[in-house]
Amino acid sequence: AKSRSATAQQQTHAEMSIIRNAISANNTDLSDFKRHSAAIQQQMHQELAEIRESLGNVFAEITAAVRNNSSSDQDLKLKLQSLQESMVRNDTVYTQLADSADKSTQQMQSVVADMSTGAEKIRDELVSLKR
Repeated sequence: AKSRSATAQQQTHAEMSIIRNAISANNTDLSDFKRHSAAIQQQMHQELAEIRESLGNVFAEITAAVRNNSSSDQDLKLKLQSLQESMVRNDTVYTQLADSADKSTQQMQSVVADMSTGAEKIRDELVSLKR
């Protein structure tokens, strides 16, 4: 009975030793896992910070582009408005020049008609003087 008791005790000690070794190995694995997880978490935080910064830069670029485009649109609108105003002025000047040319043509026709009439009178007078 003593021998059986000693064998049972040795077996229990051996099992306890196996359990202790397994717990120790599991503790080591758990520590390694915690260390690895902390490193991954730190890396993820770093990458997340870089992504946030990159997104911030992209949004800033988009905002600048929108401002630029609206500024360019405004410049374009002002240039178009200026061109339209110039066209209206040119059209007015053209109309005035056309009216003036018409008047000049009429006046010249009138002067030519008067000169023609005057020339006919002079010719008639010369003809009557020759007789």
